Amino acid sequence: MRVRQPCADHELELQLIHESPLELTFQKGNIPQLIAIKTARKNLLVNTIKIGAVILFLFGGFIYQSILHGIKQLLPISNLQFFALIAVLLLISLIYVMFSPCFLLWIFDQTNKQLVEIKTNLLAKQQKRTFKFSEIEAINVQEDYDDSFQCTELYLVLKSGKEFTLSQSSYSLKTRNKAIALKYHREIAEKMRSFLGWDNEAIPINERAEAVYIPTEEEIKQDIESNLKMVKETLGTLFSSKAKKQEKIQELHSQINQDPSNPETWESLAMILGLQRNTLQECIDAFVQAESLYRQRGDIDKANKMEELIKRAKN
Repeated sequence: MRVRQPCADHELELQLIHESPLELTFQKGNIPQLIAIKTARKNLLVNTIKIGAVILFLFGGFIYQSILHGIKQLLPISNLQFFALIAVLLLISLIYVMFSPCFLLWIFDQTNKQLVEIKTNLLAKQQKRTFKFSEIEAINVQEDYDDSFQCTELYLVLKSGKEFTLSQSSYSLKTRNKAIALKYHREIAEKMRSFLGWDNEAIPINERAEAVYIPTEEEIKQDIESNLKMVKETLGTLFSSKAKKQEKIQELHSQINQDPSNPETWESLAMILGLQRNTLQECIDAFVQAESLYRQRGDIDKANKMEELIKRAKN
C-alpha cells in the first residue's frame, strides 16, 4: 500500500547498505538495525511511564476527591471498571507497538529472482514477504503534494495492480532539498531497474536522475530576486494603460523571437496575457512553452509550478 506521511529528514528514505551482482539490500532510514530497535524500545518505555504517571495522577485525584467530598461515584460506570478499561486499552496499545515493525529491509535477490521485504519488531522477531521479479510491473518515482508541501515518493507497482511505497522523502518547501530528494530517488529507481534487467533508456530523458538540476544557494537567491522583479513588473502592467500593456506584450514577443528557449520570458508573457481579455488560450500556450522549457532545463520545481498554473487557467 502506498502511504505518505510527514517524517524527519531521511527517516523514511531507503539507504543502500549492500550491493553485489547477486544482491541489493536497502534499509528504511539511516539508523542501523540494533540502534533503531534500541531507540524504539527506549521510546516505548518512556511513553509507557508517561501514560502510567498520568493514569496514577488521575486515579489519585479521583480517590482524593472521593474522600474529601464523600462521593462514591463520579462516572456513569464504577471506578474499578473505568480504570480497568484504561489499563486494558494501554495493554492493547503496548502489544500493538511491540509487534509493529520498527526496522525494514528490502532485498533484491538475483539468485532466487525475488524481492524480499523483512520487517523487524521490538522483540527482534521478523516478518517476511516475497515478490517474484516476474510479478513486478514498474518502479516509479513521483512528486506528491500536500497543500503547499511536497515530498518525493519511490513506489513499486505489481502486475496485479497493487502499489507499495518503498521510500519517501520528508516534506520540504526548499527548492534545493526537493531537487536533491528527487534526484536521489530517481538514482535508486534506476539502480533497481538495472538490477532487474530493465532498460533505463526507455525512461524519458526528463524523468531520469541526470535531468534533475540541483541549484546552488546563490542561484536560488537570484531566482527569488527575479520572481520579485517579475511580480513588480506584472503589478505595474496591471495598473498601466492599455497601450502600455500592449507595448509590454510586444516587447516580450520581441525577446522570444530573439531567444525562444528562455522559459522566464514565456512565463512573463503568460502572466501578462492572463491580465488581458480574450487572451486566455494564448496565456495557456505561453505557460505550456514555459513548462516544457523548464523541464528541459531540469528545473522540475518551476515546471511543476507552470503545470499547476495551466490547470488553474483551464478551469
